[in-house]
Amino acid sequence: MEAPSSRQLIARCIEGDEDAQTQIVDRYQSRLLKMARQANAGGKRNVEPDSVVAEVFVRFLNLARSGRLEWQFEGGLWRLLSHMTAIRLKEKNREIRDPRKTARGGSGLLDEQELVSHIRYDQALAESMEEFRELLGEYRSSLSQDRLPVFDCWLEGKSTLEIGAAVKMTDRHVRRILHQFREDLSQQMNARIA
Repeated sequence: MEAPSSRQLIARCIEGDEDAQTQIVDRYQSRLLKMARQANAGGKRNVEPDSVVAEVFVRFLNLARSGRLEWQFEGGLWRLLSHMTAIRLKEKNREIRDPRKTARGGSGLLDEQELVSHIRYDQALAESMEEFRELLGEYRSSLSQDRLPVFDCWLEGKSTLEIGAAVKMTDRHVRRILHQFREDLSQQMNARIA
């Protein structure tokens, strides 16, 4: 049986399906932990990546259950979760660097000015993502039938091993195909910019 797409899992989450919530956590937790640990390495930071990732999942699942999560395109779940993790890591590190903020009664959440800044960034990001989504759609329509499942799995954020298992290809073959996807998309993006 084929694994459900991110879009399907989100739809089930919105309906309150706990199995879908577990599948999302299982699918992305190890990658988010790795990202959080790498972002947190190298300095004397007392932020626990495990707790940051747990907070992100709780916040994400609450947004999904409440219906306030706007789902834009397939494959964006990894980007959304990694963006939420990066923001929460910055917030936690800021709290550690400036404990007066929490001592003065600050919640550690974004203040109004920071929120407006994030909203402006998100609007600009949404516009560029819309253009990128169009590019992905055009590129997808140009692919052969044997490449489509690889491309769709890649957009869902699956690892090369997961893609290989889903489409019955070796990891090395999947890596070559993904490299070609990246090259093609990079050339097409550069052509649009020029």
